[in-house]
Amino acid sequence: MPSPGELGKAIRAVFRSFAAEEGFFFRKPTLLLRDRQDTLHIIAFDRGLAGFACDIAIQPLYMPYDFFALSLGARVTRFRVDLRERWLYGEDDPDTLFRNLSQALDLVRRNALPWFDEAGSPAKLVSFIESGASTDPSYGLQCPPFLQEKYLAFSYLYLGRHQDAERSFRKLAEGLSGNQFAKKEEEQARAMELLVRTDPEAAMQRLMTHIKETRENLRLDSHKGPGSTARSRGH
Repeated sequence: MPSPGELGKAIRAVFRSFAAEEGFFFRKPTLLLRDRQDTLHIIAFDRGLAGFACDIAIQPLYMPYDFFALSLGARVTRFRVDLRERWLYGEDDPDTLFRNLSQALDLVRRNALPWFDEAGSPAKLVSFIESGASTDPSYGLQCPPFLQEKYLAFSYLYLGRHQDAERSFRKLAEGLSGNQFAKKEEEQARAMELLVRTDPEAAMQRLMTHIKETRENLRLDSHKGPGSTARSRGH
């Protein structure tokens, strides 16, 4: 199995041109990001004993996070295709790793990039979830319904659709009610529902705070890449 440094070096070699062409940057050797309309497009590699895997995901920055979230995402080998989850390193053949990374890149180009274009902004994410596409088995997404509702609520607020945001936060809170493991989530949803209903301007200020804090937590502003539209609220 290659060391973390060896795998990272191979990923950079295979994905460097792609990243430059498509506006991604390397947050670390196994993590590529693209920052569009306060929404991250994520390509993440997982180094395992049995081989490496590649995940793709979309993460809104207007929700409070202190980690890179793959919740709205899937293995690229299970996204629109049904392939073996991991690629082998090819211990006896140094070229195997590069061939397999090239296969991962091909899947990213063919399937992940169109999805990032389809759902990778606040307005498009709303449309993607509202249409029911997020529950289409062919996407291979494992995002639970309550989390999809949370994405909707914050996206509605970001887009200035206050009535929809209020309704969605209320639905989120009701769906979490009675779940002792989600008490904090329920309280936060009810607080946001009340804030949107009584003081939409303060709710928007809260959203801007989330964006600022999430960017700081993920250390994004020091890694702005080509095509980054940090703090742009275009739809």
